[in-house]
Formats: sequence, structure tokens, C-alpha cells
Amino acid sequence: MDLLSGTYIFAVLLACVVFQSGAQEKNYTVREEMPENVLIGDLLKDLNLSLIPDKSLTTPMQFKLVYKTGDVPLIRIEEGTGEIFTTGARIDREKLCAGIVLDARCFYEVEVAVLPDEIFRLVKIRFLIEDINDNAPLFPTTVINISIPENSAINSRYSLPAAIDPDIGINGVQNYQLIKSQNIFGLDVIETPEGDKMPQLIVQKELDREEKDTYVMKVKVEDGGFPQRSSTAILQVSVADTNDNHPIFIEKEIEVSIPENAPIGSSVTQLHATDADIGENARIHFYFSNLVSNIAKRLFHLNTTTGLITVKEPLDREESPSHKLLVLATDGGSTPARATVLVNVTDINDNIPSIDIRYIVNPTNGTVLLSENAPLNTKIALITVMDKDSEHNGRVTCFTDHEVPFRLRPVFSNQFLLETAAFLDFESTREYAIKLLAADAGKPPLNQSSMLLIKV
Repeated sequence: MDLLSGTYIFAVLLACVVFQSGAQEKNYTVREEMPENVLIGDLLKDLNLSLIPDKSLTTPMQFKLVYKTGDVPLIRIEEGTGEIFTTGARIDREKLCAGIVLDARCFYEVEVAVLPDEIFRLVKIRFLIEDINDNAPLFPTTVINISIPENSAINSRYSLPAAIDPDIGINGVQNYQLIKSQNIFGLDVIETPEGDKMPQLIVQKELDREEKDTYVMKVKVEDGGFPQRSSTAILQVSVADTNDNHPIFIEKEIEVSIPENAPIGSSVTQLHATDADIGENARIHFYFSNLVSNIAKRLFHLNTTTGLITVKEPLDREESPSHKLLVLATDGGSTPARATVLVNVTDINDNIPSIDIRYIVNPTNGTVLLSENAPLNTKIALITVMDKDSEHNGRVTCFTDHEVPFRLRPVFSNQFLLETAAFLDFESTREYAIKLLAADAGKPPLNQSSMLLIKV
């Protein structure tokens, strides 16, 4: 390679270790849907940086939000004071953390560079997004139809479809009640081991199909937020001829694994249910509960007659590593059998490592301009390497060529600061085309490269 040409190309393979020198973490809490310009925190005070006298610095202290070009940050930072404010961008917890478990905590992360270089530190800020009651619980349909046998004993219970609320905790579903039940029926709520609240209709008086074969009332669902939100659905109860026996699943809990590259139509599992009745009363119909996520319903097909579950659309472990399928089996009666199928999607090496460059020194037309008088350890960019695959498929291997005047310094897991490692010489080399490389440990390995241009 000709150094006199003024261009030096070198490769950087990133070492995946955590080294906390010059790195700090800070946590804040912010409610979703906050308006613009609400003060969240003050880095100058919260990091005790006010103890550093300004006269000891070559340039005034500066707080710089480090983010990818094109991103729209949910927060902004006053560069001179370190105060953190909300922006005009909407903070919507349900959208921001749409892929996580409903009751899991939701975080938003950013990095902030504190300058100048003599006091440099990289601060990772984690914002815990607090839920507010901005969603009403809703039933899967506005009209709920169920059928119960006329010989139902008093205090017999029949399950109703549960309502769904994207909010969590006290802001989620808390209570159900019947409206205009005519004292024929009551309502109770049971809580599953997973914390779901399931409404059950209770027979309070003897039924006579010849006297009355249909009852119409309303069922109401409420959350516990403030202000409280609720919704209603029409409940239509049909009194049917006697159906003595209910379906029973042979296995009520099933856990299976399937690779994410399984072809469409691949068998996931076969459910089996039995019914001691004969004729039409023994004909079993399988269907997904309304508690099954829309994603799972899109990816999996349930044969309503045979109980066979197959792959309907391509799977992606990185999008959803597991799916919980609640399957109901009914013979036309009012009490369906329940079975839970947990589908674990196993990983294949189908994701190329990504390299994210976030500039600390703002580039001009895609090129970083550095003076040959730039001091040692001048911070140029934050490099983040990610691989969505798991285990060895997501393990990124790395290297750096130490014969150049730049180096990568680890700060957080899979994050590195590109900084000067030696003094620059305009007469010797005027331009560096830095090739960043990242490769995973899959078989075969996948790799990615990215270029970063620096002019002296």
C-alpha cells in the first residue's frame, strides 16, 4: 500500500469485551405521552460534573447526544448545561416496546458524550418508560355468543372471552361485571397463574329452554387506572339441549421447538382431544383463544377439525423467539377444554452483523475533518456492533491494525470509541479510509464491513 498517496486503508475487527474506562451509566424515569420540553434530568449535577472548574478546560464543557444519522431522538440535551428534555417526538410505551412481554419493563437508551477530551466520558442513559392509562380494555368482539345446556346445575361456571388491554399493572384489566342479568346469571373473575383475569358466567337459577331459550345482557370490563377506562359488549346466552360430556385434551401443556427456517406447512404439533358423547355432541372443534397474540395467529395455522398446528408464514426468532398458543376445544357445548402450546423458535445464522457509526466529530459531506494538531485520544465516533442471532451465531469476532494512528477503545458491551492513538502528520498522510469489519462465529460465518473517511 502506498502511504505517499495520502490514503491509508486499514481494517478494524472489533473486540467484544466490556471495558468501563471513561464510561458511565445513568438511569431516569419518564412517563409516556409527556409533552415537549419537560425537564427529565440534569447531567451536570447528576454526574457531579459541576465540581470541575471551567477555567481548567481548554474549551467549555459540552454535552453531545450521540445518535445515528436519520434517527429522531425522543429526548434532547442542552449542550451547554446537560439538561435533558422531552422533544416533540411521541413517547408511546406500547409502540416503543411492542415486541416485549406485556408486563416487562420498557427502556429507551441513548449515549451522551461529555467533552472536551481532557474530561471525556461516554454516558449511557437508560430511560424507564412508565405506563399511563391511555388504552381502554376491549373485548375481542362487540357481541359475545355462548351456548349453555338447559340442565346446567346452579353455580355452574362457563368461561367468557377475556378482554385485552395494552396497558400494564393497575392500568390493565381489573374487573368485569354483568349489566341487566335479571338475576339469572352472575359473574366471577378468576386469575390464571400468568396473571390474566378471566371472566366466568355463573348460573344462579334453573334454566328451562321451553320457557326461554335466549338471554341478552351486557358485560362490562374496567381497568384500574385514573381516569378509569372501560368498555362493554353484548352477551347473548343461548340455552341448548343437554350435552352431557365436555372435550378433554390428552395433553394440556405442550412445549415444542422448531427452527426459524422451517418451511411453510411444517408440522408444529398435533393436539388430541376426546369426548365421551356420541354423534354431533362428540364432534370436536379446535380454535385459538382470543388471548393468542395477533403475531402468533399470523404465523401459525390451526386445523379446526384435526387439531394439527402448522407453520403458516416464515418464522423469525429475532422478531419473536417464542409463542404461547392457547388452544380451545369445544363440542358445541359451553365449556371448552384448554391446552397451552409453547413454541420455541430456534436460531439459525441468518443475520449479518451490523456496524452502527455515530459521529462525535460531525462529518462534512460524509468525511471527518481533523487538524494535524488534534491531541491524543481525540474522540471521533462511537462504533456499535450488533448481531441479532443468539449464542455463537451472534458472537462477533474483531481485530484492529495497531500500525495506524487510530484505535478502538471498548466502552460498553459491543460499543467502541474510535480515537486518535498517535499524532497526525498532514505531510505524511492526508486521508484515511478506515474499513470497519465485523464477523460472527456461525457456520458459515457472516460478516459486514463499513467505511469511515478521515481527512487531516
